[in-house]
Amino acid sequence: MNVIDRHIRYLLNRHGSVAVPGIGVFVANQVSSAFLGNMLAAPSARYSFTPDEKCEAGQLVTSVARQLQISGVEAETLVKDEAAAWLHRLSLGLSIQIQGVGSLSLESAGSAIEFAPAETPAMNWLKPLDLAPITISKADYVEADPEVEENRRRLMRSIARTASSAAAIAIMVLIAFIASQLPKSQDSTEMYATLPIEPLSSLSITRDGSLVERPAQKDHALVLILNTPSDGISDPTPAPVVPEPVQPARYSLVVASLYSKGEAEKFIASKPADVELGIIENAGRYRVYASQGPTIDAVKADAEARKLYDRFPSGWICRN
Repeated sequence: MNVIDRHIRYLLNRHGSVAVPGIGVFVANQVSSAFLGNMLAAPSARYSFTPDEKCEAGQLVTSVARQLQISGVEAETLVKDEAAAWLHRLSLGLSIQIQGVGSLSLESAGSAIEFAPAETPAMNWLKPLDLAPITISKADYVEADPEVEENRRRLMRSIARTASSAAAIAIMVLIAFIASQLPKSQDSTEMYATLPIEPLSSLSITRDGSLVERPAQKDHALVLILNTPSDGISDPTPAPVVPEPVQPARYSLVVASLYSKGEAEKFIASKPADVELGIIENAGRYRVYASQGPTIDAVKADAEARKLYDRFPSGWICRN
């Protein structure tokens, strides 16, 4: 009987139910935690029993066989013998005590088996938690001491003045540093500056590589020319005119984009000789171009003038 007793408690705690052959089925009903006044009851279990002489005890047999390391047939015989011993004790008017679960009894022969659950089930090992009420009182307002408040204000004003002085000193140091880095003049000769507003002319590259100056655009630029006079009274001597740098060809009208230089050369060889094509490498690809210029508008104007879009309708302009 002790073997079945231990396994009933184990299976109820693990699976929530267990059947004993010829006796019936025990079930563990879970009860959630709840407030009972100022007490918080812990989660628990309430056991119930249903008489059933024809129930199958496969779960109980398997548990016994695993614990005793015997075969299923041997475990089934052991469980049935224990259950028969329980029935014999009940027929004699004796009760069956299942520790931590409850007790079984039989009032008279032929009557149903009655179950009385234990007062403290095996799963109810947590004690209720007593919660003391918390009283929250309103905080009292305490006036600041006038003397302490005045000292605090003085301290804040002093800190503000110190911060302002430090900021002023930092600015002066910065100005002195910048002034020390400025270039110094070799003599006291006065410097004159003229500020003419001159239109900028653009230069373009022809097919043979020569430079051609195009008409000035509408845009103007401010040019600052510094002249050093021979003395501080005479008019300044004009500085030599420096030619403007040639603007590089930043944009191209691309008519083909190929993986290798050889493919690009084959593409050029397949076109008529009157079309001047070139090759540029960009982003790992070899692009064949038919026109180049410093701006997009310049490339478009050249392409329209030479009717390149008629020959290469799928051409596009990209930055070199």
